[in-house]
Amino acid sequence: MEPLDIPRVLEVTRDFPPKLRPLMAVFGTLQGALSLLFGEEVKVRLIGQVASDWEVEREVELVAGDRVVATARSHIVCTIAQQSYLDDIILGEMGIGQLLTQHGINCQARLMDCGAGDKECWRKYILEGPGVSITITEYFPRELYV
Repeated sequence: MEPLDIPRVLEVTRDFPPKLRPLMAVFGTLQGALSLLFGEEVKVRLIGQVASDWEVEREVELVAGDRVVATARSHIVCTIAQQSYLDDIILGEMGIGQLLTQHGINCQARLMDCGAGDKECWRKYILEGPGVSITITEYFPRELYV
């Protein structure tokens, strides 16, 4: 994992709710951090996906009980060396970070952008590792993190 540029992240998350700021340092394993924050298991709910030979476009909700605590849109590109990872992504039962760990794929993370609006905060980052490149944009409802 690339070292986090703390001064930059502090600057770009200045308008984020305090409970959401620490999550900006969590890449690919957000589900566990959200479970701890909300005090109950956060599960992945597949909203939709489109898959081709080596790519998947996917949208999921991260759900704690009956609350949607985040949504994520992902673009996943794999080589033949990571076909089993792509197959597991298509099943839609686990989060991207969980599957990376399960398959032993070590990735570098790079925060590309983030922002805060009246109703939600968001971030976009890239995970890159052997045979896999994943662009993820996550959206967080502001009122859950104040």
